[in-house]
Amino acid sequence: MTKRGEGQKETLVTAVIWISFLAGVILNGIVQGDVFRTLFSNSVLAVLTAGVFGKYVRRNAQKTGMQDVFYELPFLGSFFISFLLLAIGERFYVGAAFLLVVVIAAMLGNTELAFSVHIALMIEYLIVTAPEAASFSHIFTSLFLGFLVILLFVNVKEKKALPYLALILLSCDAVLWMVSLQFDLSGFSDRLPELFAEFLSILLFVAVGFGILTWRQLLELSAQEEPEREMEQKPEQEIEIEQKLEQEIEIEQEPEQPSFEWDGMLDIKCELMQRLKEYSEALYRHSIRIGMLSARAAEVIGANTELAKAGGMYHEIGRIEDNKEYIQAGIRLGSDYAFPEELLAVIRQHSTGSAVPQTPEAAVVMLSDCIITTSNYLSENGKREKISDRRLVENIFQNRLARGNLSECGMTEEQLQCLKEFYIQSAFCTGIANTK
Repeated sequence: MTKRGEGQKETLVTAVIWISFLAGVILNGIVQGDVFRTLFSNSVLAVLTAGVFGKYVRRNAQKTGMQDVFYELPFLGSFFISFLLLAIGERFYVGAAFLLVVVIAAMLGNTELAFSVHIALMIEYLIVTAPEAASFSHIFTSLFLGFLVILLFVNVKEKKALPYLALILLSCDAVLWMVSLQFDLSGFSDRLPELFAEFLSILLFVAVGFGILTWRQLLELSAQEEPEREMEQKPEQEIEIEQKLEQEIEIEQEPEQPSFEWDGMLDIKCELMQRLKEYSEALYRHSIRIGMLSARAAEVIGANTELAKAGGMYHEIGRIEDNKEYIQAGIRLGSDYAFPEELLAVIRQHSTGSAVPQTPEAAVVMLSDCIITTSNYLSENGKREKISDRRLVENIFQNRLARGNLSECGMTEEQLQCLKEFYIQSAFCTGIANTK
């Protein structure tokens, strides 16, 4: 996205934030019949809050991934609607429906944004209702439910979990209502419509969660599965080769002290790599790129950098003999060239459609290949700029974990987290990510 486009989006986000805070206060004042002095005072507070919140969003948007969500029109629309629902909540039965935008942010996996929006809504709530002591129980209930929604929804990965979340929320809501009544059921019937509205709003959250999970699954399929199939069917993609690329690649390689069995195998000018170059210039450069990235990733988690680098360089070497059954062809070819068994295992296990990786090095090559392939595919289809580096990498890790591709590689959760952060920070940097 150009700087001009980013500036326009920032302006739109800022405008929506200010309008939402002010519209909520003004609409609430109209509904409640507030005098001008009260309405003006509340408007001043709303302006101050909107200014601080807008500054926070702009400053942290890119660092926390907020811009992937907040800067999209559907989310901005739900943000504005939530403030309007909050504004009329004291006169009409809307329950906790104004927390809808919090649910959406949590379901999209952005905890920082979910908490930030929830706090903004609660401040707005205090502005318009603080003078009424009777509203305290409703404020507390909404505050509690909002944080509970974030904790429950932010890690939801499967639709089957949603009914359990609904049960937890409904149970907690019922308990909070009993506490607000001080367990005196004599006034329960008078507040039954409010409780019913509260329950309906929770069911709305679950329905929205179901829709977002469905949308996310469709997005992952289009962003991950399709490029993998494309790579299987079209290994030779015509790309523009820069004149001095090979020299840059050699400069990027880190100093190595290979043992005897790796001697010559990591040289991009060796016989086998030159055969790969003659077969496909694009595949040759892709393989060098995966080898470099895999070596750096292996170093981050303390794995064998030489094995990871060789695995990346030769992960699709079999295509020069059999494009369709390239993994088996790679095993045969590697055996002819006296590849060590651990390298043959990486070639055998690197593809998501073949054997599950049994070592950290095989898992690293699989992830490097998947991340770079997906990024290239999205770029070629004009969709890459719509997905941040963090979102792309996190989606791939989530998909691989869900499919069990990382269950037998021997890496700890801490290593996987370090690996994920490495790819987010380094996989797309100049010299590696832009190598074609």
